[in-house]
Amino acid sequence: MAPEIHDKLNRLREKALAAGVPAEDVERWLATARPCATLSPKADGPLVGRLGGPLMLPPGAPDPEQLGWLHLAATLDLAALPADATDLPLPADGTLVLLTNTDALDSIGEAIRIPPGTPVEEREVIREDADWFTAGLDALIHGELRLRRDVSFPDHDSIIDTEAHPHHKALREAWWSVKSEDPHRGWSLLQIGGYAWDEYGEIDPVTQGEYGHDPEDPVLLAQWSPGVDNLEGAEICWSGDRGDLAAGRFDRVVTAMFFAP
Repeated sequence: MAPEIHDKLNRLREKALAAGVPAEDVERWLATARPCATLSPKADGPLVGRLGGPLMLPPGAPDPEQLGWLHLAATLDLAALPADATDLPLPADGTLVLLTNTDALDSIGEAIRIPPGTPVEEREVIREDADWFTAGLDALIHGELRLRRDVSFPDHDSIIDTEAHPHHKALREAWWSVKSEDPHRGWSLLQIGGYAWDEYGEIDPVTQGEYGHDPEDPVLLAQWSPGVDNLEGAEICWSGDRGDLAAGRFDRVVTAMFFAP
């Protein structure tokens, strides 16, 4: 276990015990943790990708405007992401492109994996109808994404076993307090793997998302917190089936956006 994760778990344990949660309940909650990778311009780990930038796609891929794509969230180098940084069965190499339509509050977005060695070309993204959501977004969202090994916990009522975790509210509050102390959090954080989160913490978008198929083992692929003007509090999630990710079926990934203006 990475030292920074060990430290976070100890801080969570201390805060939960101080809030009156019994020790056995704290340890049972700690067992629900999932490893994840936090990617941020503020992190100081290895370079994994970048926010925004030019949209590079294979020559045969559809143009962004044909699919309703309005924004390139991030481009990741899968070979630079350590296999044990998450519990996702991701390909060992290639490029992962995450796109989303931040104009829409419904599920619009794509995850594209480009195999290594595939020729790519820059695609122009035309935004003739860009509204207050996306105005100036490209100028604000850019920069390197560096790795920080991390951990996450369930944060939606719909997926928490309240009988097994009767103190889940106090435990979630303690966890949010721990996360708020991290210096790398804030602007344009991208999480790979782990659990989803949002301000309300009610319905989990991963297990109760609008899939065009029935996923056997739904998992969070990525969650992006833009953290810029007009998108404060927005959380964009790319979710898929664990088996699909292992098989390289990123075309079956779905996107959901939480937004509380």
